[in-house]
Amino acid sequence: MNNEYSGIDILFRCVLHQWDIRKQIFHHVGQYNRTNKLCSKTYDQIDNISWIIKNNHYALLEYKLRNSQQCLYIKPSAVMYFMKIKDLHLFKLCFQTYKHYFQSHIHPSIAVAACYYNNLDALKYMLELGYLPDERCLEYACQHNNLDMFNYLINYSKEFEITLPILSNAIDSGNVEMVDVLLKYSKTVFKSIDVNSIVIAACSCQRLEIFKLVISHFQYDISGMSVLMGSCLNSLEIFQYLLDNSDSANTNLAFKSSLALICARDGHRDIIECLFGCDYIPDSLSVSLANTALRFGHIELYHYIQADKKIGPGSLGSLTISDIKDALDDVEMCRYFYQELRVPISGNCLAEACQGVSRYPVFTYLWSCANPVYVEDKIIVNGSDITSRLIKECCKHNNIKVLAHLNALGYIPANNPGSWRTVDGSEASKPIIELLFALSPPTKPFLGSLLNILNAAATLGSLEVFKILYTEKCKLSSDPADHKDLYPAFNRASTHGHLAILAFLYDQGHQPKSNDVLLSNIAPLMNINLVAYLVQKGQKCSSFAINNAAACGNLDFIKFFSKELDQHISSYTLMQSIIHNHFHCFKYILDHHPLPPTETIMIELGKCPNPQLLKYFYTKYSNCNNSNNSNIFCNIVCNNNQQQQQPQSNFSNQQYQCTFDLALENGNLESIMFLYENVDFKFKIKANLFKSLVTKKYSHILEYIKTRVDSSFKKSIVIKKDKDKDTIIFNQYLKHFINGTSGITNNNNNNNLNSNNNNNSSNSNRRSSSLKSSISAIFKSKK
Repeated sequence: MNNEYSGIDILFRCVLHQWDIRKQIFHHVGQYNRTNKLCSKTYDQIDNISWIIKNNHYALLEYKLRNSQQCLYIKPSAVMYFMKIKDLHLFKLCFQTYKHYFQSHIHPSIAVAACYYNNLDALKYMLELGYLPDERCLEYACQHNNLDMFNYLINYSKEFEITLPILSNAIDSGNVEMVDVLLKYSKTVFKSIDVNSIVIAACSCQRLEIFKLVISHFQYDISGMSVLMGSCLNSLEIFQYLLDNSDSANTNLAFKSSLALICARDGHRDIIECLFGCDYIPDSLSVSLANTALRFGHIELYHYIQADKKIGPGSLGSLTISDIKDALDDVEMCRYFYQELRVPISGNCLAEACQGVSRYPVFTYLWSCANPVYVEDKIIVNGSDITSRLIKECCKHNNIKVLAHLNALGYIPANNPGSWRTVDGSEASKPIIELLFALSPPTKPFLGSLLNILNAAATLGSLEVFKILYTEKCKLSSDPADHKDLYPAFNRASTHGHLAILAFLYDQGHQPKSNDVLLSNIAPLMNINLVAYLVQKGQKCSSFAINNAAACGNLDFIKFFSKELDQHISSYTLMQSIIHNHFHCFKYILDHHPLPPTETIMIELGKCPNPQLLKYFYTKYSNCNNSNNSNIFCNIVCNNNQQQQQPQSNFSNQQYQCTFDLALENGNLESIMFLYENVDFKFKIKANLFKSLVTKKYSHILEYIKTRVDSSFKKSIVIKKDKDKDTIIFNQYLKHFINGTSGITNNNNNNNLNSNNNNNSSNSNRRSSSLKSSISAIFKSKK
């Protein structure tokens, strides 16, 4: 074997060898690496706690919480992300800051979330505050194989019902102590079908002690259960135990054959030896077993079967080297299979050896052994024409080495104008395109394929490849002055921010389809140099471009066109900044280009989980209103694509009702609290919205509005029976809500919260000072 390649190299080759898998991988990587996906954020623009936690920026989270709490927000559906924080001090800080989202102290999902994220310290803290665990906590403790959490929960309460998921997770974790404790304390009477599932799980866990515990507890008879053998092939110990205690004589031949073939496929030599030792496998199956082992790359197992059953080398059937798993990843493997095992070489072997430049040594060896012949512009191997297949694979995988090898032999047909159609347009494809174009220039029937690759080159930013394709394209155009077929190239290059491609097209005297399309394409990109270049080339700003920039948070783009912004900005622009939570864009628009508070804007402010936008909107509008200057808010009317401003009547606080309604519906408690406390208006809670709160189990909203809601609404609540654990507990909360009680199980909770909050405050200066110097240096606002 060649030591040049590591196991990781071989693993990647095996995965990427599958064309459909490779295509999906590169598609998603390409999408992730698009320029607009990599836009950086300044310190002030980072305001989503979910984003901070998902990206593990815990130091940043603590710094912002201690220094600018008003700039952070979190969606109600994402508050459980707090349980991912393993730093107990930071977790307490987050919990204290957003404790209004955890009003229902009897709701178990909070403790369950701590176990789901394997956070024992958070679990202990929540239980100390009076939150209650349920069986799902044990389920996740077993799933994470967290014995400390498991023991803590068991000691907390011996009344947990031992469910099938709990026991199955403990068995899957392979923790004997957990399984032993659960079986001792279990009072659950499992159905026979569940017992079968538990036994199969124990059979698969590779721990004989666990398997014995399970079958002993359930008094499970395994004497006639040879079918269990298929579940324990990863454990010789359990397999031997089953073999010794089951009636193998009554096992049918079909099952024996299937079991043996699975072992050969997965390389379980120890199990195969065990089966051979007790004559469990019929001799008629030996050849199939040997070929299966070889096909899946288990060479030692193949030799064992071959030697034990005296199988001759001529029994490989139609197997070729490319049929053997990973055989084409190393030239020494190929040499071994061909010379020692006499595995034949087919045309498919040569074609697959073209799939990657790293396989070039493999290709040259197979080529020398296959002795292909070249007849009438065709490469023939074993009577099959593989010419097109070889060229196609070389183009698809940018394998210039093999292509150059074939060209040196004179084996590439000269009259093959479409041979290059599978190249990807990347810079790596340049030598392939040059070679094939030199041998057989493109002809007009292949103009469409040529344009497809040209557009791919524009997407990838492959300038040199683009130039070559452009030159050939100009030769094939019927009207040299008509270059409409370059419009897609303009769009692709601008969308992906490739200035070099755009500059080349402009230098050749070409223009995009319209004078505003390119700026619309690049609006999501943080590339002001590209914006300036396109403006210099005559591109004009448009409303669509400004709206796109607002949706993507590209404030620099908006500022670049500040002098002409009044022509393009509209309430839709402001709405886009609200929908996508871009406060910096929202603030800039209100500060420099005030817009009317239309009903749509008020609705989006209610939907927005970031209360900072609503607060700033209210403050800004309130200041304008107090200064008798409310007429600056006006309607934007589109008339023949020309925007005109028309005065609007004074805005009244009543229009905040729709904002309030949408905030209720979306569970945005901080927005609701702000409206109640600051807007001089008596908000009405509608019956349908109250019903929605109950349906969505928004206990944090219900707790806040319980003294403000119409008493008739409480009486209208219908508590339905349900087996879902969360629904059962929430129904208990609803009973307290209807009766006007708090539903809090621990009277000391508020005292604990206040005490902890004081402790956190006393440590604030000391902890924040160590963070400030490092974090503020990294996250600086971009001017």
